[in-house]
Amino acid sequence: MGVSRAFVAVALLLGTCGLSWASPFMQLVNLTKLEESVVEYSSGVNNFEGHFAYDTTIQGKRPVVVIIPNEMGLDDFDVWLTRRLAHAGYAGYAIDLYGTDVPREGINSIPEERRSSLMSFLQNNPEEWMERCRAGIASVANLDGEIADTDKIVVIGYSFGGLSALEMVRKGAKVDGVVSIHPTSFKSGAAIVGDPFEGRLAVFLGGEQTGFSGQDIFDLQAEFKEAGVTFEVTRFGKADDDFWVPTQDKLELESIERQIASTRTWDSLLGFLDDVFNPENVDYLDEPFQTTLIDETKLQTGTVQYKEGDTNLEGFYAYDKTMEGPRPVVIIVPDWDGVGEYELWRAKRVANLGYVGFVADMYGTDVAQGPTLPFQERIKQTTTLNGNGGTGALARQLAAMDAARSSEELSGVIDPDSFAAIGYCFGGTAVLGLLRDQPDGLKGIVAYHAGGLEPAGEKVETCNNIPALVQNGDDDPSVTEEDIVGFVAEFNEARANWEFVDYGDTLHSFTNPQSPRKVEEGARAAYSPFADTRSWHSTKTFFEKIFSKETMLYQACPSE
Repeated sequence: MGVSRAFVAVALLLGTCGLSWASPFMQLVNLTKLEESVVEYSSGVNNFEGHFAYDTTIQGKRPVVVIIPNEMGLDDFDVWLTRRLAHAGYAGYAIDLYGTDVPREGINSIPEERRSSLMSFLQNNPEEWMERCRAGIASVANLDGEIADTDKIVVIGYSFGGLSALEMVRKGAKVDGVVSIHPTSFKSGAAIVGDPFEGRLAVFLGGEQTGFSGQDIFDLQAEFKEAGVTFEVTRFGKADDDFWVPTQDKLELESIERQIASTRTWDSLLGFLDDVFNPENVDYLDEPFQTTLIDETKLQTGTVQYKEGDTNLEGFYAYDKTMEGPRPVVIIVPDWDGVGEYELWRAKRVANLGYVGFVADMYGTDVAQGPTLPFQERIKQTTTLNGNGGTGALARQLAAMDAARSSEELSGVIDPDSFAAIGYCFGGTAVLGLLRDQPDGLKGIVAYHAGGLEPAGEKVETCNNIPALVQNGDDDPSVTEEDIVGFVAEFNEARANWEFVDYGDTLHSFTNPQSPRKVEEGARAAYSPFADTRSWHSTKTFFEKIFSKETMLYQACPSE
């Protein structure tokens, strides 16, 4: 196989720019392991060339990931993406929407005026636009059949390509999944109704992107919900337009916000591809769920007795006894039925990730906690803890952090300066309150299907340096659109780092296998294997970032 003109252009660009650091178009790739080629195809009277890359050190067929470029056309950035995808175990394939008569060497090689003309032509001629997308996807059949598994395809588009990807969903593209990254808008203005889309959709947006409003995002989700599309929409606070794309004069992603959004998008993308191409990953857990997805043989578990005020509390911990040295602690704040088998199971899963899982006791040892806790007792406990600005819930979480630090059983096992907190339902609301308090050592929080997003007490302070990851069910009646708008406004005003994920067709308690599996009419809660799997993957990669000692990725106000 030969090497494309774009491949040569990368080498020329790097050889003549005098860069003092590795260009992003060479970072994270090993050219000696790659085989690359031009793939010629046509659509009507137009001729096109795609760029194909795969890793020669990986054996056998692999799924195909098709890249739809942005308004600049197929260029070096798209070639780089094919290479990264190749190293990730896929056949990376970038298609062309403009044709072979449009230059594609370098970055920004198409003059802006012509770029706008080419993009406008496609948007004003939606049949031609979609036909070029379909032709590009169909040309996957021209790839090396010994390498590319052409029965497994996911399409990725960014910017104008992100809008193209959304249009492919609307037209019922026969692919396994579609990913739209910071699309230029949500609608072409001339949509053509197609067959139902049967794959999965992931959308990644910058919290400060222009071209659409928060209401437009809700409307997009409502559109796909009505169409029966399984989707997830992720928003990154403070990220702006084109956060995924470096430019020619600024090869680095110049802002912390862009670095966060770009890194988190890539992490989530790899998890999405794995789940889409391996649907067995996303299924209901075997019974009993408490024994699934954990390796008990490696775990050391126990309890810690401690107090908060006059209340006796008992925390549960789990860690990997085969590991040596101190490690971060993840405080797990239960939902409103208190500590039960579900929370202990989560602590063990945290332990298998290489951290200490510590379940906070929010109600006290004199309360028989778990799924059988009476409804009125749940109301009583949560009302008490949430009262007076949430000071009770905050005190119990701080007591859990102190208990982990002072526990003899965990001496030498934990890093006393490195904590995260994750919470479910009532606990999801509680960990947001913990973030607002900014305790020493807290590196980040994750709230799953929170019972509410609004602050019980003080709002987030300006430049709060603790990032928040909020995982929400789009159909969760506990969180309204107004709640989400308020959360975004609060964190934006404080310039804090936030990430908000909405999972389509997902109700409250979607992470808990003890929740109903069948969604009855009028139901408020149900377990979702899709949302549970995806949210846990997002949590794992979030932990990797916040606990990293090499990078200080999350900085609320880096210039101050």
